[in-house]
Amino acid sequence: MAIVVSSEPLEDSYLPDKLLFRDKELKTLSSLANGGLNIAVQGPAGSGKTTLVRYALANDLLRSYDKAIYVDCILFQTTNSVLKEILYEVSPLSSIPQSNSSLISRLALKARNRKLLVVLDHFDRVYEQDVVDKLLSLGVKLIIIMNRDVKLSEAARARIAYWLRLERYTLNQVREILLERVKVALRPGSCSDEVLNEIARRSNGNASLALTMLKAAVSVAESLGEDYVSINHIPAFMVENEKLGDDEALLLQILREHRRLHASKLYEAYKRLSLSPKGERSFRRYMGRLVAKGLVRAIGAKRWRIYEVVG
Repeated sequence: MAIVVSSEPLEDSYLPDKLLFRDKELKTLSSLANGGLNIAVQGPAGSGKTTLVRYALANDLLRSYDKAIYVDCILFQTTNSVLKEILYEVSPLSSIPQSNSSLISRLALKARNRKLLVVLDHFDRVYEQDVVDKLLSLGVKLIIIMNRDVKLSEAARARIAYWLRLERYTLNQVREILLERVKVALRPGSCSDEVLNEIARRSNGNASLALTMLKAAVSVAESLGEDYVSINHIPAFMVENEKLGDDEALLLQILREHRRLHASKLYEAYKRLSLSPKGERSFRRYMGRLVAKGLVRAIGAKRWRIYEVVG
């Protein structure tokens, strides 16, 4: 007997009909954005930042703009690629220049008599934060979504009028989010409250991780020919029971995004993203702690070492 009746609601990218537990933030975002203010949306992974902004866009809550453009900076990580994507969305039938200066000139012409809103999601993945300065100079309004603070210029930071900070979901909130997905995705009665409670507990307030665990548990159950999802089907994702320091948390997040990295590349990514990066000796100490906690696996030795996230 099939467990899944609709797979789409199990995806992290699925946009629900109702946005749970973010009503206040949604009203704040809509009011400020429609007022022409630049906004940064910041919070830990899985706190609903992307869903919040995408929900506002999909439900026409940011209606004071002629065009809203969503750019996922996981895919577009340089100033040049971000500018190209924005110009393509503004004018898809025209040829796209190659140089930054040409892109800016073309965008300036296209934006001259139009109110444009650009959403830069996963902005902490961008290598060149000066793209914010360039877009602001064109009069484009921005919503920047990120997990952590980034190194913006003083001028750019001064022009971001509001920092909307989202907190982790509570255990009960994660459970309710899972329950709403289960209602539309799974056969009635195929996933118990006990399973949802356990996934919510393991997620540590990360709704994205909780949905990943639910989807994986369902896949395991169906692969084994089971009619119901049980706790035994939940994958053994590791959860940080001990509080991590800022540097350790950043290193762990980088690894979770890439799954596996050579030590040198991990250190370079850490130096680029940290507001106050430490030296290589401290880096090795942080990684040793993550390995000792069972959150990271070290493969190889010394200059050949590769770090891999566990779970």
